[in-house]
Amino acid sequence: MTHDEHKQRHVQLHQGLHELIADWMAQTAVLPSEALVSELVRWSMRQVENPTVNEFMPEEEGHLPVIQVHSAHPDDWRYR
Repeated sequence: MTHDEHKQRHVQLHQGLHELIADWMAQTAVLPSEALVSELVRWSMRQVENPTVNEFMPEEEGHLPVIQVHSAHPDDWRYR
């Protein structure tokens, strides 16, 4: 894997992580600072087996909540 491919892969991973955390917060109303990473991982694994309905943000039929995912720019110093 080249350096640029490695950077791009981490950008993708961060986007997925941000989406997962946003979904978790919407579903559980728990802030990341109030839980362990292992709790997020266990919740995510349970969602694969048996997805839950979002009790904190009820969805109207045909209208899913929009989650904004903000990722760091690939030129960000953290990706060098």
